[in-house]
This record gives sequence, C-alpha cells and structure tokens, in this order.
Amino acid sequence: MKLKIIILLFIYIGIMFSQNFTRPRGKIDLLRAAEKDRYLKQQQLLNKAPTPNQKQFDITSYTIELEVLPEEQQVQGFVQIDAISLADALSYLEIDLYHHLVVDSIVANHGQLFFTHDNRLLNITLTEPVNENDHTSFKIYYHGDPAESEVPCLK
Repeated sequence: MKLKIIILLFIYIGIMFSQNFTRPRGKIDLLRAAEKDRYLKQQQLLNKAPTPNQKQFDITSYTIELEVLPEEQQVQGFVQIDAISLADALSYLEIDLYHHLVVDSIVANHGQLFFTHDNRLLNITLTEPVNENDHTSFKIYYHGDPAESEVPCLK
C-alpha cells in the first residue's frame, strides 16, 4: 500500500512539474512586447554617441516652425539652430537628422550654406570658421514624412 502511494505521489509530482504553464499570447502580451521593442529602440537612439565634431560645439537653442500637411502625410518647415563653438577654427557642423527628412536648403546670415546629408548625419560647411566661444546661427529648411521616423514619439 505504501509503495502504491509513493508511486502515485511521484507520478502526481511528475505530472505537475512537467506541465507547460505558458498561456497563449493575448493582446496585452502583444502590447507589452511592442512597448518593450519601442523602448529598446528609443534607448538606442538616446545612447548614440556624439561624433568627434559634435563634441566641438554646443547647441544653445532650437526654434522650430513646422507646417503639417495631412493630405500629403508630410511636414515642412525649418529649424533655426543657435550654437556656440567649443573649439578654434570650427569649419563645419554635424547635426543628427534622419534620412526620411529631406533638406531643401540651409541659410545663414551670409547666405546659403553647403551641406551633405548621409543617412542620419547632416554635415554643414560654415561660410567661415568660428573660434572658441563664438556664436553661429542658421536655418535648416526641410520636408518629409514623419511617419517613417525612428523616434518613437513621431511614429
């Protein structure tokens, strides 16, 4: 009798611990997984290390004027950037701007500035180099589809 009880106890324990207690993924689990993915992407963006050039200047202010074009699902506008140089003879600036936003032009007090836009980096050539503690200011005119943004709040 004791042997039967011990065998049944082992079978019962074996059955209890061999069960797979995972439940099918419901809507809450899917939302939780999507939110975790969004959070991890945001952390990757926030933890991106600055380029050596970006360590040579400090942006003191952004002024953004944006027009939303709902029918085209686009935005257009400009951002005015005011910056101060942290190094002597700074001749260009690298600004983060993702590829889905198209730069139309960049204008400073002395006219148009030359630029290149490669993936996420906008490289702006200044008309004349600025020295340490000198200020510079320019406007970046752009348009694009913010729905393609890698920044989670713009998705």
